[in-house]
Amino acid sequence: MQKTKVLVLGKNKKSVSKVKKLLSKYKNLVKSKEPSLIISLGGDGTFFYNERKFPSIPKLLVRDNSICRLCSIYEIKNIEKYLNKLNNNKFELISYDKILCQFKDKKIQAVNDIVIRNKNQYEAIRFDLFINNKRIYENIIGDGVIICTSFGSTGYYNSITKSKFTNGIGLALNNVNKNETKLNIKEKDIIKFKLKRGFAIISSDNDKKLINLKDSDEVVIKKSKDKAFIVLLK
Repeated sequence: MQKTKVLVLGKNKKSVSKVKKLLSKYKNLVKSKEPSLIISLGGDGTFFYNERKFPSIPKLLVRDNSICRLCSIYEIKNIEKYLNKLNNNKFELISYDKILCQFKDKKIQAVNDIVIRNKNQYEAIRFDLFINNKRIYENIIGDGVIICTSFGSTGYYNSITKSKFTNGIGLALNNVNKNETKLNIKEKDIIKFKLKRGFAIISSDNDKKLINLKDSDEVVIKKSKDKAFIVLLK
């Protein structure tokens, strides 16, 4: 059986150290800084961070005293059971969609959502929205937009639209001067956001790095060709 190169990542140093030591008990699991599989100890935020650092590398998500929608069935206290399954290749990979956001020479990928909103909360922004180069809305006034995956639709998107979806991507209008709270987006649609007036920021998942936008800046968002892969144990 081919050995699996494993990297253990998490905020809790004691938990990370514990799992690293346990790995030595399993002949088919090898610690590596160039992994073929990552054990992510923590919650959703830890997963998002690890996906940015190691995109598309399969990840076993193990809850470690955190809220984690994708790892609710796996807890740190049962880690040896999970390692045994990995060692015996008793797992499969489940893929999750990602979003690609392009602004000038910057490209950002997100598993959860891309948020474009007013930088100054005391003033609204004005913007246009295009779908496949067709202007859908002109000179919208409001806080901005949320573009998310089906996974992300249970969060910020849901709080605005009171809805969720299971495939493709979704777009929510955030506190705008329109009756609609969302746009129906097809899986292959390309979204363009054009800032007309004001100052805005782009954020992705839980990344602290923000991108500033000014008048006339354009942002393109679409479904990424890349995927995130989550380990499901058998």
